[in-house]
Amino acid sequence: MPALPATDDQALPRLKDALHTLRKRELEQLSLGVPLNDLFRTRTGLVDGFITATWEETGLQNAHASLIAVGGYGRGELFPHSDIDILVLLSEDAPTTVASQVESFISQLWDAGLHLGHSTRTPEECLTLAACDLSIMTSLLEARLLTGSSRLWHAVIIPLFTPASDIWPPQAFFRGKQAEQQARHHRFDDSAYKIEPNIKESPGGLRDWHTLRWLSCRIFHHDATPQLVTEGLMTDLEQTALLERIEFLSRLRFTLHLLTDRHEDRLLLIHQKALAAMYSEAPVPGALADEPDTRNQHVEAFMQRYFRAVLGLERINQLVMQQFEERLFPPEGEPFALNPRFNLRGKLIETA
Repeated sequence: MPALPATDDQALPRLKDALHTLRKRELEQLSLGVPLNDLFRTRTGLVDGFITATWEETGLQNAHASLIAVGGYGRGELFPHSDIDILVLLSEDAPTTVASQVESFISQLWDAGLHLGHSTRTPEECLTLAACDLSIMTSLLEARLLTGSSRLWHAVIIPLFTPASDIWPPQAFFRGKQAEQQARHHRFDDSAYKIEPNIKESPGGLRDWHTLRWLSCRIFHHDATPQLVTEGLMTDLEQTALLERIEFLSRLRFTLHLLTDRHEDRLLLIHQKALAAMYSEAPVPGALADEPDTRNQHVEAFMQRYFRAVLGLERINQLVMQQFEERLFPPEGEPFALNPRFNLRGKLIETA
């Protein structure tokens, strides 16, 4: 779908029509098994085109400002009702007129019906806030420059991500993310088994995968799963299983946003039948699809598939988190031989 120019009064209605048409097409594509990355690419490209055209039309295409995509939008995973998070970077010597131009730009995005999260900062402010706020630091890990001054953007990313950077070094970043994950899991009683689980936030949900990506990006400066294999943190087989689970859970979340027409990540009972019709793996031999017992069995089969996926993702998360910790905080002291195969070092058992 081509990008929409924002150069006339019809740009906003055209964007709304394009997004409405896109939602209907996405539901069909999901049922046909179109790869989710294709859907992400189309939706992100449409939004990128409108936002950058609006930026230029507002007169912000100059050396005093740059526009950055952050969060899920930054990494190109734009779900139908996820927030579109952007960061506007302004130079210290930006004319006072630029601030009013930014306000006009943001207003036009709101008028277009976009779910917007936004902030406006100088590079120095961005670095200061990132140093004391883990969530801001995390959002910058997967950020990308949409348009505007690359000089301003480099003034942020170079100090943040040089090996000698003292802003959230790997050990501190790991402890922060570990504490975040533990607190999030506690909110769900440390259990993936819920009648109405949260696809994103529950233990074994997509956020567990995001945590591994962020750690890989901060520690190895690369966020793709092959890097975890290259670094020896998981096997090729585990990578394949992980990617399958991520794809399945992401498809569920994408579909749920379309079915509910809102930002809904909970697998509520009222939506489970519709999702089971699309994603259940176990049709009941000899039964009619519209019989109540058959529909219930489809839902049970679907939820079993869901729980297998999240439990598998949670297990991989635990294994990789443990290996990150062992690398960043190696045990001290001499090993004590337990037997020919295992040693005790500190409080940990290691292979001989």
